[in-house]
Order: sequence, then structure tokens, then C-alpha cells
Amino acid sequence: MRDGHFLKTSCGSPNYAAPEVISGKLYAGPEVDVWSCGVILYALLCGTLPFDDENIPNLFKKIKGGIYTLPSHLSPGSRDLIPRMLVVDPMKRMTIPEIRQHPWFQAHLPRYLAVPPPDSMQQAKKIDEEILQEVIRMGFDRNHLVESLRNRIQNEGTVAYYLLLDNLFRVSSGYLGAEFQESMESGFNRIHPNEPTVPAVGHRLTGYADYQTMGLRGLERKWALGLQ
Repeated sequence: MRDGHFLKTSCGSPNYAAPEVISGKLYAGPEVDVWSCGVILYALLCGTLPFDDENIPNLFKKIKGGIYTLPSHLSPGSRDLIPRMLVVDPMKRMTIPEIRQHPWFQAHLPRYLAVPPPDSMQQAKKIDEEILQEVIRMGFDRNHLVESLRNRIQNEGTVAYYLLLDNLFRVSSGYLGAEFQESMESGFNRIHPNEPTVPAVGHRLTGYADYQTMGLRGLERKWALGLQ
């Protein structure tokens, strides 16, 4: 898969699939993702799926026709957002940047979910030595990691690097709010009720869970970061 190229594989759960996917047409990833996110948002707010039928042909007919109903209990904001995401024509479907600017999405938005400022995104092009050392301590080879970062290769090492880099930008720019720190500490206390929360010391990644405290340093390469 390359940027700018259309996709053609029909995959995933039919209830969440966009019309262009189940029709076997060429499709673009972002537009399909917006449709699926619209289905998920509907399910979260309504407790049921917008498109559902035990008969697959009937299910596909509903999806292709955009046939669904909005419960009356939904707020005006969500009633405006969901139909914009579940548009049958992918060219008229709401984009991800537009969703993030929608009033419903912006209301009570936690600071740590906000988009980092542009200057932080520019800094991401440079390799941060301190973060690099953090990833190396997880058990990754320095030369291979640096080469992967320079060539924009996605693997376990680069995923770990960019997760730490993203956290650093959010902390340094104030986007990682106290509510995120509190949620991390409360989660730790539920797992280790008799152990005090130990803050990370010796590097700039304030607010990030300490690897040694969480028992992750000993795992080294076994920590797959969701990639297998």
C-alpha cells in the first residue's frame, strides 16, 4: 500500500464497512475510516448499530442506500455530525480534519487529545537523542533504529520512538493535561494497590509511566506495541 493509491480489498465486519468497500469498488483509506468511525460513534451513543440485518443482502442494501434512523435522544451536535460521516458518496463525506473541528467534537475536549502545534510537528523530523536512548534501552539496536527512522520504515523500534516523541511534545507544549496524569496514576494504583506511584526521573518525559516501575524494562523486545 502506497500513499495516493486506491485500495480494492473487501475486508472487515460488514456492519462497519463503507458502501464503496462492500460494492467491490476502488476506495481510499481515509474516507472508509470516516464511515467506520461514524458507525462506531452511532453505536457508542445509541447502543445499537446503524446498519444491521441477519440477512447479508438486506444489510448491504441498507448500507449502500444509507438507510438508518437517528434516535430522538441524541444531542443536536451528534445528530449533525453522524449524518455527515455516514454519507454514501465518499467525495461528499466529512473529512477527519473537519470532524476534529466540529462543535460536538470540540466540546469538553481533553487537552491531551488536541492536535499538537505545527512547530512541534516540524521538530519530529529530527532524531531526538534522549528518546533514542530510551528506545535503545528497551533492547533495540541503535544503528538499525537510526536507519529505520531516517528511511521512514515502520517497525517495533520506530513505533516505540514516535510514541515517546508524541508524549514529549504533548507534555512540553502543555497538551498533556493533569487529567491524563491522574488517569495514569489511578490505573497504576488499581494494578498495584500497595505500591506508591514513582515518577520518572532523569529524563524529560515527565508524565510518562516509568518502564522499570511498570515492569516493562525486563520485557525488552517482547513488548510488541500492538505490532506482531
